Amino acid sequence: MQKEKTIHILKVMMTCTLTVLAAFVLWHIYSYYTYTPQTRDGKIKADIVALSSDVSGQVEAVFVQDNQQVQKGDVLFSIDTDRLENTVAQNEAALSNARATLVATNWAEKRYKKLKHTIATEHESENRITEADPATAN
Repeated sequence: MQKEKTIHILKVMMTCTLTVLAAFVLWHIYSYYTYTPQTRDGKIKADIVALSSDVSGQVEAVFVQDNQQVQKGDVLFSIDTDRLENTVAQNEAALSNARATLVATNWAEKRYKKLKHTIATEHESENRITEADPATAN
């Protein structure tokens, strides 16, 4: 009788232990698949993510707090626009310069094509004509 009681208690304890273990495994699987986004190609899990912008500059304002959850499309920070505007102005000036160079080399190319068999030397004509290719590329 004592042996049967002991076996019964061991069965109950084993059943309770397996139930707790199964609940723990299910909880772990649930939290893994809920809090770790997945795709066919990979998995992402990060507490801290390094950020960068398409343009460089000083950060003017930060719109998020530590440990704040963010969604796609949320504005996180803004960059000082003065440096960006200066960079745009410099690039526009470089573009204008490249366009002026292109116009000048195209004009010289047409002029030397007309003069190819007259006054201009063949070497000088070929140099002027081939200068148009880099100007066009720029």
